[in-house]
Amino acid sequence: VELLNEHKCTADHLVTILTSKALTTKMHKVYFGCETVQLRYIIDKLSASFNNLTPSALEKSGLFYTKTNKPIKAQNLNSNKNENPKNQPTIDNIINQMK
Repeated sequence: VELLNEHKCTADHLVTILTSKALTTKMHKVYFGCETVQLRYIIDKLSASFNNLTPSALEKSGLFYTKTNKPIKAQNLNSNKNENPKNQPTIDNIINQMK
């Protein structure tokens, strides 16, 4: 599962943004490398661990981009909610290892 496009951003960039108290436009942009359905599933699984990790917060920040380099839109994430995305067991395993 390629959560990030590591040619454009690093895991450290993502962690910095997710743990920040305030998001600014000067922060490094995050480019995801996974499908939107997978991203929505990951957001749902991690939302309890981070403040404001919601589709609308991601859109409002202007810092997050899809696999196709388009800005993340809350409506797109909301319409792609799926409890069984491709590679779900792998995603669950990775999230469990992070805990």
